Amino acid sequence: MVLRRRPRAPVPPPPELWQQRFDSALRLIGEHVSDPSILRRVSDLEVSLVTADADRRRLEATLAQLDTERATRELKAALRRNLESPSPANEALVDSLKRRHESIHALQDRIELLERSVDQTIADLEILAASTVELALRPGAGGGDRLGEHDAVIADLQRDLEVLEQVHRDLADR
Repeated sequence: MVLRRRPRAPVPPPPELWQQRFDSALRLIGEHVSDPSILRRVSDLEVSLVTADADRRRLEATLAQLDTERATRELKAALRRNLESPSPANEALVDSLKRRHESIHALQDRIELLERSVDQTIADLEILAASTVELALRPGAGGGDRLGEHDAVIADLQRDLEVLEQVHRDLADR
């Protein structure tokens, strides 16, 4: 009797963890801001977040295809073989497997960088939403149009947008 492995069920992509938080912040900002430039920046930010999330999923799919656990096992086995029986052929194999292992870890680091950038960006957007509501609730706020007080938060969002775009360009160049 031959045992066959059952094919793995396809794993659906995870929901964008940031999307619900983004939508909530956008609603708050939209209710209290009439400046179209801020709304445009938030829209640009959403595009960058979607792109970053697509990059993350692409990198995760690549890692799944590379089978990181197998790569680690093969490197450990080659290291043991080279200790037991050093030879130029074994050393060359170990060097190749080490480079593969380092490449895999570099991909994992890129995923973590993307995730941290997205988290930072969403937090900054939530700060903007909270400060928008705070300004709107102040006596004499004039419906929240006093956006000069948002300059620092907007600068943070602009920096976040630039970081996300740079990470995407770096990934596209590879």
